[in-house]
Amino acid sequence: DDIQGLFVEDKRLNPLAGPYVRYQRGMHFGAVSEIVQGARLVEERRNHLNRLPYSHRFQIFNPVLERALKPYIEERSVSQLQMDMAERMILTGNLPSASLYLREALLSDVLVSFGVPTDRVWMDVPQSGGNQEIRVREVVAYILSSDEARRRVPDLEVIWPLLNHARRQYGHVTTASVSATNLKTASHEINRLTGLVKNVLRSEALAAIVADVSFDALAKQAVDHLAVRPRETRGKGQRPRRGARREGGRGGAGGQGGGRRGHGHGGGGGGGGGRGRGGDGPRGDGGGGRGRGRRPQGERPPRRSEGGERRNEGGGPPPAPTEDSTPRVEQVRGLGNLGLALRGALSDEPAQAPAAPKEGTPEAKAPAPASEPQPSTPAEAQPKTEPTPQAPPANEAKDAGFDVAGPAPSSDG
Repeated sequence: DDIQGLFVEDKRLNPLAGPYVRYQRGMHFGAVSEIVQGARLVEERRNHLNRLPYSHRFQIFNPVLERALKPYIEERSVSQLQMDMAERMILTGNLPSASLYLREALLSDVLVSFGVPTDRVWMDVPQSGGNQEIRVREVVAYILSSDEARRRVPDLEVIWPLLNHARRQYGHVTTASVSATNLKTASHEINRLTGLVKNVLRSEALAAIVADVSFDALAKQAVDHLAVRPRETRGKGQRPRRGARREGGRGGAGGQGGGRRGHGHGGGGGGGGGRGRGGDGPRGDGGGGRGRGRRPQGERPPRRSEGGERRNEGGGPPPAPTEDSTPRVEQVRGLGNLGLALRGALSDEPAQAPAAPKEGTPEAKAPAPASEPQPSTPAEAQPKTEPTPQAPPANEAKDAGFDVAGPAPSSDG
């Protein structure tokens, strides 16, 4: 913070402020490429500074800054830079990042031994015609996991089982997430692995793995053994041109006349007919452009007038009205007799007679019950008859001479 504040305050040191921030951010997030670029920019602008007085405060930081930038300015391999970053992360207590840098240092050294660029991410699967791709570093991880690699480099039997899944093994090893015992164990493992990896890189023992077989053959073997999962690609792994059209179609990939193009290149349909300046108006052939273009004469049907007759035609009977398709309630269910009564009250049609029973059913074989004779005269003309009195039951008959309450008390006694 002090040196950054000095770069901002002093106008002569302002050119160092931006590159130094880039260098510091690379150190904070562990990005080797950002560290290298920032260090080289700081060194370049530091050499172009005018001579500062001996009493200037920058003279105190200048030797320290020079020693800090020196490892990243010199021409060093990627594996060595990643090894330095791992050691720096161990000093700061960042064990997850240290384990990841140790793993990447081994992978980068194997790629250099095979002659594969270390910044290459994807590669085509051999014998796939460019339709499948795999990650390059996943192939290297498969190589280091093989029995042949452990036979040629015995230290891999200790190193690779711990670093193969470094993110899962040490990804949450922090002072806030694990106990002190587990943190001490992880720290001991990382420090031990750092020494082993440094010895392997220094002795160039991984170069013995690439002596007999090519990298493409090992990549094909990794895919065949299902150790690496390829991804499907289109063609050579290239995305189709944006807005491309199919041949003979109005949309899709490939074909002629594809996509939206600039003015003057034709429009939809792949035609490219003559249009006005800017290509906005309709084409002379009626296609493409913005809008439908002109409709050929005679294609539009004649319009109808208000009376139903067509224009430019003689009179005639109006067309028959179309069938009314308004939905109506035809059945009433779930209300029983109430529903039947409502349907009969709301319906203008007479009630239908019950359907005759089908032949062979019990209802058809059973004789109809004898109905009572209906009077031939109306109800007003029939004489009224008195109802016959009936005697009450025996248990309800009362004895008029028997007083239930007993004799009434006399006033004398």
